[in-house]
Amino acid sequence: MRSFRGMLVLAALSLGGAATAAAQRPIELGIDAGVQFDLDDPKTTVIALPIQGLRIGFFLGDRVSLEPSVAFNYIKPSGEDSFSTLGLDASLLYHLSAATDQSRLYIRPVAGLSRVSGGGETFSQFNIGGGLGVKIPAADRLALRLEANLRHGLESDDLPSGTALGLTIGFSFLTR
Repeated sequence: MRSFRGMLVLAALSLGGAATAAAQRPIELGIDAGVQFDLDDPKTTVIALPIQGLRIGFFLGDRVSLEPSVAFNYIKPSGEDSFSTLGLDASLLYHLSAATDQSRLYIRPVAGLSRVSGGGETFSQFNIGGGLGVKIPAADRLALRLEANLRHGLESDDLPSGTALGLTIGFSFLTR
């Protein structure tokens, strides 16, 4: 229960701290599809199509944005118990260029909390990582977003540590 409260505090801080900055700057709304390769045993591959997660970016300046995101999955294998996953992240994007009318690279450190529930049990794990990506303008206020990222789940009482490589493709819509 303590980790769930921590998840809520992380989300509230991300959204609350960015509200003032968002009043005068554009907001970036985004969806991503992706693939994740767990590098530790058991090695697994997760493909999330058409949507892996939802994100909202609050620009704090021309090059920096605060970006909370959420992902939810529900899995029900035939004849077995169902389980669900919830991921809440807080990222800080640093764009290497301030120009929004051309492709621009960014780096994205991230911290988050993942929660897995199923079979009457719930497990939580904090994770840290980072990504390197590019935003490519596609139309007025619309951009294609490509990213490679690496995440490390920290060992908890419930789960061992683990590292995953992710690749995402998504779209971003700017409100202004």
